[in-house]
Amino acid sequence: LTPKALLRVGKEMSAKHIQELAAKFSSPEQLADLAPSGWKDADGELIYYIYCLDLCAGLATGQSLHSMMLKPYANSIFPVSNAIRLLMVIQLPALTHGFSIHRHLRTRWFKILRLVLYDVDLKLIDTDLLTSPLHMDFLGML
Repeated sequence: LTPKALLRVGKEMSAKHIQELAAKFSSPEQLADLAPSGWKDADGELIYYIYCLDLCAGLATGQSLHSMMLKPYANSIFPVSNAIRLLMVIQLPALTHGFSIHRHLRTRWFKILRLVLYDVDLKLIDTDLLTSPLHMDFLGML
């Protein structure tokens, strides 16, 4: 299996599927439990997805020569354009107090967006995406 096949963060996790999983999510305490044996079956897929996002963000962290190789790799696993689309489609529900899985997901997508698109060496700037209609629409939504 390729890393992309193991990490369920690519195109196979549609916004609709993520929204369905988030709507049914009932165990925020399990996000702190690294042992999959402790996850509830209904929430396991979404928790695994979140851990995969965290892994991609970890790969993209930093400004070193090493990170110059890892940022494009992280982008190949979870394209920044997917993060932008998900941020545009999956909105926060009405005011919630306490934990919100939607906020938790959006925080991860914003982090990947920052690390892979904005916080990069000049040689890694993706001018095509930065000047794309998708990015302009996203900025307009903010």
